Amino acid sequence: MKFITFNDGNKMPTLGLGTYQIDEYRIHDILHSASEAGYRLIDTASLYGNQSHIGHFLRSTPIPRKEFFITGKLWNDSHYNVIHSLSKTLDELGLDYVDLYLIHWPATQSGDYIKAWTDMITLKEAGLIKSIGVSNFSIEQINTIVDATSYLPVINQIEIHIRHQQISTVTQLSEIGVAVQSWSPLWANDLSKWEQLKLNLIAGNYNKSLIQIILRWHIQRGLSVIPKTSVADRLRENIDIFDFTLSERDMIFLTSLNRNKKIMEYPEEYI
Repeated sequence: MKFITFNDGNKMPTLGLGTYQIDEYRIHDILHSASEAGYRLIDTASLYGNQSHIGHFLRSTPIPRKEFFITGKLWNDSHYNVIHSLSKTLDELGLDYVDLYLIHWPATQSGDYIKAWTDMITLKEAGLIKSIGVSNFSIEQINTIVDATSYLPVINQIEIHIRHQQISTVTQLSEIGVAVQSWSPLWANDLSKWEQLKLNLIAGNYNKSLIQIILRWHIQRGLSVIPKTSVADRLRENIDIFDFTLSERDMIFLTSLNRNKKIMEYPEEYI
């Protein structure tokens, strides 16, 4: 496993397990299989409704807590009560701290992300959070919280896949020292037959799957990824991407697939 070093000095595994919409009856088995395959980064959120299930796994596994990197997120309705939200997250996870805590969305219509960010700084200083960051923030919104607090997020978790690559945003975040994590990194539902064929040829050249090629493309861009799956074999496939390097030509081809196409348009209350 490779690691990303944050601007606060803490480190995070480059690849982890996304847990959004994993069936509650399967999540314990998935987490067990993931840990056996080498996963140590687990990404959750209060919205996902699975923190207590993840907590049960963490209490039952023989793997020490210090080996895991746990990400939690503050939902839109809790910008004014960060302490309560984090306390609930820690209680459900059965933890004394989370490694990373994110503002899930700016929620400019209903919340106050500047206040939320200020409170998260306090909770970090109290030792309840190791690192703090944001999710789905624009560069302008990041500049707003930095101007207000002089405190830079360690990461911005945003929608990135081959159809929505956010090239300019990634470049700007890199320039100011904010890491980037891709959510829904494997989305590619609208590929043409020719694009699909070309990607399959590339995958064959490396003796890898199409999924492994796409995840490797993220990693070589300097991004972290949190692919979700409920299939044990896919878990092992997703993490088996650190023994090869895509050529510059193949990286250029994957980058050419950008269409600035989001998976969906989000409600105004989120953004």
